[in-house]
Amino acid sequence: MAAYGNAAVRAVTLYSAGKASSIIDGWEIATRELFSTESARTKGCPRTTFLGICEGGNVLGVPPGEYNSRMSDNKQYGLKAIAVLRSAPALADDQALLWKKIGNGNLKPNSQMDVVTTLWKAGLIKAAR
Repeated sequence: MAAYGNAAVRAVTLYSAGKASSIIDGWEIATRELFSTESARTKGCPRTTFLGICEGGNVLGVPPGEYNSRMSDNKQYGLKAIAVLRSAPALADDQALLWKKIGNGNLKPNSQMDVVTTLWKAGLIKAAR
């Protein structure tokens, strides 16, 4: 299921097109468009993963900035996943293995890899610097 990944791509599209005032606003608009329940719209893990990887300038069209209001392991999961994908791009097709490769085999994923792999496949993750 790529629901939160689709929200991430939509957020970038909205922001890049000037239809969202910030990437945070883009995420809020995208989740309102794609999800019918408030709990799905406010789900923290994919949101903080997305905003966390945007903070460092990893997403094309999104300037570096402070987008997360709280510290989160999810940001680190996203950044680790990007690093792994840069050296092993085929893992974009295996979220479960990617999750294990970033050291989280004992944890249950919560759409974090969906965000990263969908952005990756859409060509929205910047190449290594």
